[in-house]
Amino acid sequence: MKKNQKKLYYSLIMMVTSFIIAGLIFWILQIHLLNSQKIPNIHNYKYHYMLITDQNDSSFWKEVYEGGKEEAKNNDAYLEAYGKNFPMDYEKLELLKMAIASKVDGIILEGDSSEEILQLINEADKAGIPVITALNDSYGSDRKGFVGVASYEIGQAYGEEILKLINDDIEEIVVIFNQSEVSVDQNIIFGSINKMLEQEGVHNINISFLNLSSDSEYSAEERNRSIFTKNQVPNIFVCLDESSTVGTYKAVIDFNMVGKVKIIGYSNSKDVLSAIEKGIVYSSISVKGSEIGKVCIEVLQEYKEYKIINDYRVVDVNAIDKFNVERVKNKK
Repeated sequence: MKKNQKKLYYSLIMMVTSFIIAGLIFWILQIHLLNSQKIPNIHNYKYHYMLITDQNDSSFWKEVYEGGKEEAKNNDAYLEAYGKNFPMDYEKLELLKMAIASKVDGIILEGDSSEEILQLINEADKAGIPVITALNDSYGSDRKGFVGVASYEIGQAYGEEILKLINDDIEEIVVIFNQSEVSVDQNIIFGSINKMLEQEGVHNINISFLNLSSDSEYSAEERNRSIFTKNQVPNIFVCLDESSTVGTYKAVIDFNMVGKVKIIGYSNSKDVLSAIEKGIVYSSISVKGSEIGKVCIEVLQEYKEYKIINDYRVVDVNAIDKFNVERVKNKK
């Protein structure tokens, strides 16, 4: 009996040891992959920066990357959209760990307030790698700057668009949150919308919010289907991100509610601009991604060259509707 227990004990030790060794080998291979990736062009850049986001494929973050890459070139730096060309998908957390291990010169990060991200930002700072958070901040971390938009101002912009639609027939407004984003910003936006409507004397309209459990268009579309099967459908949907905007207008099309339900969205993506042109989306709040990318590089450069810390840099917010959508398309 004791012999069998001994064998089982040693077998478990061997199994655990094998898992640990396999994990170490995998981690070393990933770091090797990172370090072996060649930066295009023979030019020896002074700085190598990385952009890390969970949404490399979104039109907005592509704009951020292009704007940042152009500004980086002007400053003898190279910006890499980290994880974009990897053979498999990695979460933002893993990408940040690998970027720190590779000892890059700076990181632009789509921030959030999760404890793991805060700890890794602090770890990067201790390693001498400045982190600039973009669009969403990581409050309480040792990041060297934040570039984004003032959530209160976004709420005011949404409020102005809602006021254009207010009439005696409007009874209910639903503001769609994205629960997958760990951020207080959406609550600030919601509060700002409420405040503007109250200041303008709008009191007899029910304003509620809907939390989506995922950032996918499919989730938004499916969740909204349940709303359209109820007796009373909201008159106005206010969407706080691109995926919920697209998911909502697809649901409106499926239920033949175009023109009956108004959508105020978020994003200047090709799909959203097309929906505005077709009258499916009334208007959309837009942040210029290329400007965020450009300013992030400016903030990184100021820190790298002069140790200047820019705690908060704000970019402009714009509303796109049928009157200016063509001009916006031509600028893209």
